[in-house]
Amino acid sequence: MKRINELEAAKQAVEHEFRRVKAENGVLSKEIGRLRHLEQLRTVPQQVQPVKSVSRNRSAKSYAT
Repeated sequence: MKRINELEAAKQAVEHEFRRVKAENGVLSKEIGRLRHLEQLRTVPQQVQPVKSVSRNRSAKSYAT
């Protein structure tokens, strides 16, 4: 009977530790997702850049090849 009580106590301790580690893993996974998102924002080139317009005053000579 003593052995059964010891095993049940060990099982409860392991289950408690499992829940703690699982919760910590969830928090860390969320943080990793946030950091990956920030990294993507940093590495994406700026999409809103002014477009250089071609001057309309060029002579036909400048287009010759």
